[in-house]
Amino acid sequence: MLQRFYPSSECFLIGKVNDEDLFGYIFHGFAHFKVGSNGAYVSFCFNKPQIQIQQTPEIDEIMRQKDAEQSNISGLIRLSTRLKHVQIRYAEAPNLFERVKEELSKTEFKDVITNFKVTIGTLVDIMFPGYNN
Repeated sequence: MLQRFYPSSECFLIGKVNDEDLFGYIFHGFAHFKVGSNGAYVSFCFNKPQIQIQQTPEIDEIMRQKDAEQSNISGLIRLSTRLKHVQIRYAEAPNLFERVKEELSKTEFKDVITNFKVTIGTLVDIMFPGYNN
């Protein structure tokens, strides 16, 4: 193993794994391996089938090294934590769905929602059954 990477987008996983498994693959990241002159990214998601993604310039852009102050998935983790907070604190509140909508509309999560739309949608569906955006 050369290095561990976390994707900055879910796009390369759509259709390769179940939507409900996306968060696990993104959260656990991928190991970068060299096999001869070819490279590949192999999933670290321990409780799901291992997948291998061939290294290409397009995949390298998605699997870029973490930013100086945060990883590629820091925003996704922050948003999922905020949603969990809403789920626990406001589970019985009549304005639960308004709280969810408020979190999802925050400017700080705009790029995260763009990059991980299916993952976030699946998390919201699981955490807040009946919520319609």
